[in-house]
Amino acid sequence: PLYALERAWRDPAASAAAALHRQCAQLACKQPQGRRDLRPGTAEPAAALPTGSAAPPGARAPPVARTFARDLVFSECPRWHDGRLYVSDMWGQTVYAFGTDGTREAVQRFDDEPGGLGWLPDGRMLVVSMAQRRLLRLDADGPVVHADLTPFADWSCNDLIARADGTAYVSQFG
Repeated sequence: PLYALERAWRDPAASAAAALHRQCAQLACKQPQGRRDLRPGTAEPAAALPTGSAAPPGARAPPVARTFARDLVFSECPRWHDGRLYVSDMWGQTVYAFGTDGTREAVQRFDDEPGGLGWLPDGRMLVVSMAQRRLLRLDADGPVVHADLTPFADWSCNDLIARADGTAYVSQFG
């Protein structure tokens, strides 16, 4: 399951980068159920708080993690874009988008493991095709090869960072 900090969904003043940072920190959480108190700024458990206890006066209460997605095989490469969280379910071979209300949309299914995600200035999504070592672009008719990375990448490709001008940086294993 994926976990999110309540504050990341409820704080409209939070920047996209700060929200993404909070989402990434929570992807490491593997607690299957119940409440999990976290030390502020980390994904590590805080000292256990007895049920119903209050934080000392003036202390900032730790955020509470909650499950917002189940039934993903292996989620990776989260990106916050236009008010939604996008995730590659690598072994499920699907890219999903999650709304702040908890809705899930299968954006695209692939015949390879999708990895890093990014966007071009015109709003089209870029997706790394890991084993095929290609950068794909999602057009209206589906995925097309945006760049063949096989001459440059000897091993599987992995993550992606795309700049606002459309320049894409792709990492690889090995």
